[in-house]
Amino acid sequence: MKKNFRKIVIGYGLIALALFFGLAAFYVLEVKPKVAAQRKKQAAVKRQITTVTLREASNAAPADAPSGPTAGVDAPARGNLADTAVAGSENRDASELKTAADSAEPKVPLVPSPVPENTAPAPASAARENPVLDMSRYSEAERARAEGTLWHDRARNEYILTLGAAQKLSVGDRLPVYSGDQIIGEVEVTQAQDVVSKVKPVSGNLADAPGNYFKVVLPKK
Repeated sequence: MKKNFRKIVIGYGLIALALFFGLAAFYVLEVKPKVAAQRKKQAAVKRQITTVTLREASNAAPADAPSGPTAGVDAPARGNLADTAVAGSENRDASELKTAADSAEPKVPLVPSPVPENTAPAPASAARENPVLDMSRYSEAERARAEGTLWHDRARNEYILTLGAAQKLSVGDRLPVYSGDQIIGEVEVTQAQDVVSKVKPVSGNLADAPGNYFKVVLPKK
């Protein structure tokens, strides 16, 4: 009886040990690679979004912003400063110029030509609102990419998509959103950059969907 009991205990122990090693092998061979790939994909998406955000911030700075000692002073004020400097210089050299001024011919003051009213300069933001994208820097494989990742930034309640004008997206395009192989909603493009776009949900309840990353596939045209 004791021998049978010992055999039973040893058998259960071997079964438990086999189950433990089986679960460990499943984790190492199946679960761990998928988790690592998902983290790598999320890190790549965040780097791509950060790059585009920094590019937009650099483009938002006015190209003709003044620098140097007169930075922050408006145009009339700078003109007054220039007039003051010229007047001081003339006062210092008045004794030297008096004789030459008496013998010189009267000078005709220079009057600046009036600027036509219909030639107002274009706003500096016009180029930023309608950028001309150089698609030649993207490979054919990148331009042909039809699947992207939708990131829901819950802190700002924004939706960023890793597809853009390079994949022929434009404002107003509507795209299906997948969780796995199931469509859970639809988004509409509100701003299309080169390989990143801002979108808004138009159907489904993406705000309550679990997770922050979803799959978007371009419809075939």
